[in-house]
Amino acid sequence: RPLQLLRDVNVRWSSTQLMLKRGLEMREVMDSFLKDPAYGDLSQYVLNEQEWLALKQLSRVLEIPHNFQQLLSKEKTPTLCDFLPSFARIIELWEELQRQLPEMRQSIQAGLSKIKDYHKRMARVPAYALAMGELTYLNILM
Repeated sequence: RPLQLLRDVNVRWSSTQLMLKRGLEMREVMDSFLKDPAYGDLSQYVLNEQEWLALKQLSRVLEIPHNFQQLLSKEKTPTLCDFLPSFARIIELWEELQRQLPEMRQSIQAGLSKIKDYHKRMARVPAYALAMGELTYLNILM
């Protein structure tokens, strides 16, 4: 089936990951298009090997929260009790990826800061404690 490039959606990790993945799949087509003189001087936008590698690595970084989002958004599956453990697992996987891809450290750190903030906010929600059956925690909050 014919593929098209995807547009990014502001602050949506999954859309960015899917956009990068599609761009990587269409690399040859994009390079061919950008180098074709029939479309004007677009050759200045052809990515070099280092830029393609950076996109591949960033796609790998964003694949982690994307996979968890897919898992947690399955229909007909109660997932509230999975949110905090999932945040903790994303943090673990990203910290491991920081060691594997030191050149992505800054990007991963930005994601870690955001996910840790979400994690803290979620942990303070009484509905979460109630859904988890953590009545002691809920009593402490009240």
